[in-house]
Amino acid sequence: MTIIELLIVIVIVSLLAAVAVPSYRDYVIRTNRTVAKAALQELLTRQESYAADHKGYATSFARLGIGSATTTVYVTSDNRISDSSTGALYTLTLTGNANAASCGAGGAATALAFRLDAAPVATQPDAKCGTICVSSAGERGSSIGAAAATNCWRR
Repeated sequence: MTIIELLIVIVIVSLLAAVAVPSYRDYVIRTNRTVAKAALQELLTRQESYAADHKGYATSFARLGIGSATTTVYVTSDNRISDSSTGALYTLTLTGNANAASCGAGGAATALAFRLDAAPVATQPDAKCGTICVSSAGERGSSIGAAAATNCWRR
């Protein structure tokens, strides 16, 4: 085997890696976003069950049966929601319903309205969607904007 053949092999492997690594990262981010959306859906279901029993929405995660957490919990890659940030992919936050479509800041959740936000942890940013959210009114949003929200919530 000559040095030229070896260089050709190195160039081909480098080109394949240059294409494969970004595609893999995008796949991992999309998969993690799916985990966050499933966690938000589970929390929505818990909120609706709570509302049916208590005539209003829960104002803390503890009332939904998630540990002793108040308004912040975490979701891991195995779709486990807990108050421990160990191995967290997303931070889930329960807030008021103000400006839910854009995932903007809101006040405290009330018995009549709430918004759930899923923000990616710093080690795994999501540049395409940012923070995704859903509200008691059924609105789905993204901190990036309305066009991103449509793409982020698409199946």
